[in-house]
Amino acid sequence: MLDQNSSLMHELDDRLSVVKRWGIVRTIQTQSVAEHCFNVQRICIKLAPYFGIVDFDSLFELSQAALHHDDDEAVTGDIPGPAKAHIHATEKGVDVGATAWYDDASDEVKAIVKLADMLEACHFLSMELKLGNFYLRNHRVGLQKKIQQHFDDHPNWPLSVSKVCREWMATALSEASRVHPNETP
Repeated sequence: MLDQNSSLMHELDDRLSVVKRWGIVRTIQTQSVAEHCFNVQRICIKLAPYFGIVDFDSLFELSQAALHHDDDEAVTGDIPGPAKAHIHATEKGVDVGATAWYDDASDEVKAIVKLADMLEACHFLSMELKLGNFYLRNHRVGLQKKIQQHFDDHPNWPLSVSKVCREWMATALSEASRVHPNETP
């Protein structure tokens, strides 16, 4: 139960809705960290049955880990991928308290969240391509290679997961390359 000095919404929670992602590349759309985390959570829940995750407690752990996987960005801002790899190699990261949902998750859950994180980025980049931002084409190709490496790093994952993800990425890419009927090629 909340006491009169606590709040349902912490300042850091609110800040995630205004921290913008994709800070070092030109984008047509804007996306907040909160929007990204919500999308990652939705993707995780859709992937869960392919991993045999169907019980409430496991779905809750996966859902919470996905929603909170970037909580540290409420303090740091969105850290570009190249910098993030360097930071994680040199230190644990920023502890804002709420990251425990992700930090305490099982390795399997973290790996699924990472996959969903990359798939969500792939979706965002596909939408950018669809809107005409061809500047990001190479970013999408690089991301697809990272996704493949993630699958290679988890050889015990069900083949159905890889198949579903590949089909989804192919569909997203083909939709991104289609010209809207009211547009000129």
